[in-house]
Amino acid sequence: MATKTEKDGDLTEEKINTNKQWPQWLAVLSASLNFFSAGICFCWSSPSLAILQSDKSPFPITNDQSSWIAAFLPIGCAFGPILGSYLSRYLGPKHSTIISAFPYLAGFVLIIFATGPTWLYVSRFLSGIGVGFGQTAAPIYVAEIAENHNRGALMSFFVLWMAVGGFFVSCIGPYVSLQTMAEISAIFPVLLLATMLLVPDSPYYLMRIGKEEKAIKSLKWLRRQKNDMIIHEELKCVKKMSMDNFSTLECIKHMKETPNPKALAIVNVTYFAQQICGAVVVVFYQEQIYEISKVPIRPEVAVIMSSFIGNLAGILSVLFVDRWGRKPLLLISTLGCGLSTGLLGTYLFLDERNALGPVEYVNWIPIVALNALQVFFAFGLSPVPSTQVGEFFSSNVKEIAFCLLSVLAALEGFIITKLFQIVKDSYGLPTVFWGLSALTLTTLVFMYWKVPETKGKSFLEIQNMLMTPDDSIEDDMKLQEIKRY
Repeated sequence: MATKTEKDGDLTEEKINTNKQWPQWLAVLSASLNFFSAGICFCWSSPSLAILQSDKSPFPITNDQSSWIAAFLPIGCAFGPILGSYLSRYLGPKHSTIISAFPYLAGFVLIIFATGPTWLYVSRFLSGIGVGFGQTAAPIYVAEIAENHNRGALMSFFVLWMAVGGFFVSCIGPYVSLQTMAEISAIFPVLLLATMLLVPDSPYYLMRIGKEEKAIKSLKWLRRQKNDMIIHEELKCVKKMSMDNFSTLECIKHMKETPNPKALAIVNVTYFAQQICGAVVVVFYQEQIYEISKVPIRPEVAVIMSSFIGNLAGILSVLFVDRWGRKPLLLISTLGCGLSTGLLGTYLFLDERNALGPVEYVNWIPIVALNALQVFFAFGLSPVPSTQVGEFFSSNVKEIAFCLLSVLAALEGFIITKLFQIVKDSYGLPTVFWGLSALTLTTLVFMYWKVPETKGKSFLEIQNMLMTPDDSIEDDMKLQEIKRY
């Protein structure tokens, strides 16, 4: 929380007291259990599909069934945001995040009792609903409890837990049965439900529904601030950003107003880059890719190593997102992902034609390429798009924005996941990775020219950056008054 002193009748920001930020981090850690569970669901496919297609499988599956097991997760993700957006508006982002625990639990229970691929289809679909549900509600909650100076770090820390969940399942999944892994995984939605009950609602949501006293209590808890003058100063900003309590239909209409369409287009491209860069689809098939690439270590060990390195990169993104800014991380991440998938495609192409010489001298290349892909993805493309949604849209349309973008991202993820197997079977794995590389580098050009830098900016400053010279903001607030969003 920023400590302030009175000077000439105004409150001016002097320094950031990091000792008072721990309640925000605690609340974010609780909400992060949603993304931890999502990471488990996303990375579950890599060890599990390898088991299901091996002699240890409890029931046989075909390649086509394998691709559908992977693809049903993003299908569910397309439905989850619709429910998450609706309930987040009327129940608040906190309680919507709590509700997301139930689809996760249902998905894990179905795996425990699965006797055929149909059970897994339904399980993955329900888990996808939980992922989509939480990816709409939980980031809104985090964005609305954060401050300008730590918003990027809190959002990056929040998204990092998806990678941590993936690392968790990569370490345990290859060595236990599908049922045991599901039983262990079911613990985390229960923890999500229990811990979210202990943290306060978003002050923006409380103000929107007219509960000013509870909004004050929420701010006092989150900021660990006893100075009523400082709390009421921030409350003024919260009021200004929450004064229009639109209905869902009004929110959809409001999304057409400047600069929301431009913001929607920009963030959709970054979400598309997140899906097309290869990191997400590789998570589903990573162990199989390592087997095809003939890497010099056991595929499951290579997966664990990639997940661990990706987590380290995610930690770095938390440290640098509020220092370097969003755009540099995004550009570096996109470029690195594009080059990594291009390198992997080239290796596989040359390997198929026996043009690489002795295998022992070059079979480390896939490990380097996939590790680099995980590092670059975790460094920027993983956390930044969610951060952008929290920064580009007002609290009154944020649920709709998250919903639209999450549905689009889920549909893109489904298409890419399903096409991965189809293109691989028809044209070969090199074509898959070359295609991903070309599309990723194409989005890089757009990002360089169109994505604005939002580091340390208030909401109105960001809105002004998105405006064209002919546009104007009707409500002429003083930008210096809004030090937090």
